[in-house]
Amino acid sequence: MVFAFESAIALIVQVALLRRLAQRFSDASLVRWGLLLQGLGLASMPFFPVFGLVFFGAALYSFGSALFGPSINAWCSKRADPRSLGTMFGAMQAARSLGFILGPVIGGALFD
Repeated sequence: MVFAFESAIALIVQVALLRRLAQRFSDASLVRWGLLLQGLGLASMPFFPVFGLVFFGAALYSFGSALFGPSINAWCSKRADPRSLGTMFGAMQAARSLGFILGPVIGGALFD
């Protein structure tokens, strides 16, 4: 239920809000706000005493994630040399994939 809720929030943000926010704020600002909201959402979830409140943290995380993903790609594409865009995006995807591998391994070890 939580993942479906997060996906719905991300869909709404990216379809209805992101274009307007991108016109009003810089890519760097959207990246910063996206990361801040993701962090607040993730950090807050373990402290909610009732399961229903977890959706508040999930909403913060999902809103931040929906801001961060497209904004980091836009920001990097504007700053990179046009001849090296493929290399830059490949490196970004590789780093993201490495995070998806190492994150759970490190998180599981810390949890134990």
